[in-house]
Amino acid sequence: MKKYNLIYLKSGMMLSKKQFESWEDIQAFYEDYMASLNFETIENVNEYLSLEYKLEKEIVEKLTENIYLQENEIELVF
Repeated sequence: MKKYNLIYLKSGMMLSKKQFESWEDIQAFYEDYMASLNFETIENVNEYLSLEYKLEKEIVEKLTENIYLQENEIELVF
C-alpha cells in the first residue's frame, strides 16, 4: 500500500505511516475500523483534507505535521 493511510474509525480519524499490505490488514489492526484511504505523499493527504473538509492549507499542515515526530500514527482532530 501507499506510504500514508488516512483511517476512518468509529472513534475518530487516524493518519498512519505504518505499512499495511491491504485494507483488510488495517481492519484487523483497528477494532473500530470503518474505511481507509492511502496516499503516496503527505502533500496528497493535505490536499485531500483541504478539499474534503474545506480547511485552510495552514490548518491542515498543522494537523499533519506531527506525523514526522510520531513513530507510526497520529489522531486527526478538527
